[in-house]
Amino acid sequence: MMEAINESLYSIDYKLSNIINEIIENGGEITDELAEQLEINQENLKLKLGNYRRAIAELSARIDYCKNEKTRIDVLSKSRQRVVDRLKAAMLDAVIKYGDENKSGNKVIDLVDSKLMSRASTVCEVDTNLVLELKDATFDRLRELWNNNMLLDSNELQSIDVDSFLNTLNANFNAEYSEENQINFTKDDLESTNVEIKFNIPLIKLLDKLNYDIVNTYFNHEDTDGSLSVDIDKTRYKNYILNREAKLNVARLCENQTLTIK
Repeated sequence: MMEAINESLYSIDYKLSNIINEIIENGGEITDELAEQLEINQENLKLKLGNYRRAIAELSARIDYCKNEKTRIDVLSKSRQRVVDRLKAAMLDAVIKYGDENKSGNKVIDLVDSKLMSRASTVCEVDTNLVLELKDATFDRLRELWNNNMLLDSNELQSIDVDSFLNTLNANFNAEYSEENQINFTKDDLESTNVEIKFNIPLIKLLDKLNYDIVNTYFNHEDTDGSLSVDIDKTRYKNYILNREAKLNVARLCENQTLTIK
């Protein structure tokens, strides 16, 4: 790489070429000494500006080359990973079918140079589309309440009754589906699913009086740069199900087999 940089910077001042190479060797770190050498003054104005322009053009081309190489290597890496995954899947199927069962209940096949073993584990499968639909249905119902001034801050404001909220949410949600395809979301679905709400507003707006309720805050800024996303964390769903022995619509536990090569 050093030789390539030296060759490509032949048209640039030799001193600048050395500085660039030193910075590259330092991982992009610029020492005070190098920074001082890079400074431009009236005496060397046009000379350094010309050299810097040529250096920028050459280095920008190198950056584009590196980006393209990274993309090419990423594609190669993903292709090879798919081959590895497919080979492992074929091996796992064979171990499960033809392996000897050990004390742990796993299947084992001994090879000359290695041991192949199946390993059972519990994984969590999350229905991402259904989680997103739950998020939308929840905020559609909250929007209805907000539009009817039922979420305004006051001393008489009570928390929303969860059962009543779910009844209306499910009725609205299932109105578009035939009876056999209907899903009734539960309190566990609501409690296990987290959402992240962000706002991008000027600091001065923080001086304005904000609504106390987070839902009010969201709807007050919905037309600005607010964003809403759902946090699909399989580990959290898995722990929720295990710790509470809960049955969720949006996620479930299932047995998974993996291959261990020793």
